Amino acid sequence: MLLKSDGYPTYHLANVIDDHLMEISHVLRAEEWLSSTPRHLLLYKAFGFEPPQFAHLPMILGADRAKLSKRHGAVSITEYRELGYLPEAMVNFLALLGWSLDDRTEILSRQGLIDNFSLERVSRTAAVFNRDKLNWMNGVYIRSLTAEEFFEAAEPYLMTDRLVGETLIANEQYVRDILPLIQERARTLAEVTELTQFFFSDELDYVPSLLIGK
Repeated sequence: MLLKSDGYPTYHLANVIDDHLMEISHVLRAEEWLSSTPRHLLLYKAFGFEPPQFAHLPMILGADRAKLSKRHGAVSITEYRELGYLPEAMVNFLALLGWSLDDRTEILSRQGLIDNFSLERVSRTAAVFNRDKLNWMNGVYIRSLTAEEFFEAAEPYLMTDRLVGETLIANEQYVRDILPLIQERARTLAEVTELTQFFFSDELDYVPSLLIGK
């Protein structure tokens, strides 16, 4: 079926026509579309179009090995940005879901990904979205920031806390002096406020026994 009862084209027809008109040379899509590819190839042949090259990428699964969905937590890039993940870390992490350079290299810049990506290294098995690995990788990128870059990246998150925000406005240099002290421990920018909280309050809630040396 190529047209619906109201004359509106189905996905398969629209997909082939649109890709042809846009002169798409390569189509990379999830493996769940694998069953549609033979239909699309038949349509290309029927229209006399030169078909693009097709490649199908493995699915991304949650830690429970189920298809990634909203119940696994944040699912949009905007949400991850709000949680304090750096763009460079997200690109690096997502690129390694179903692809690898050499089974050893974990940290790759955007240019490094562009220079080294090849379909031959794409895995045939589903990739698991490992939040712990994302946190680790984001921490690596946070630690690579200069003091100025870290301050600029963390500032919007610091301003969301009233106590920290007021101090930042009144004494920016004090905040700048504090940030390097917690940069090594921060895994996300959203954690910065919590990690610096005790620098801005005289009322500390702690367990005294933890202060006794062992």
